Amino acid sequence: MDRTVNKTTCFKDADRWDIRQNTSQTHRERMRIARELKWRVYDRQSPDVREVYACVRKTR
Repeated sequence: MDRTVNKTTCFKDADRWDIRQNTSQTHRERMRIARELKWRVYDRQSPDVREVYACVRKTR
């Protein structure tokens, strides 16, 4: 994950830059970042939430 730093003089500019940064990422980049953050918080053996809820929906 590449780190990018942007210094601004007000919160409004920082919010605009943050939104622009997020919308410029591709779907694949966002999923890769989300997966990396999940692995940092939980271990790599934790179940995927989508798989857990898929089983719940099928049993109803």
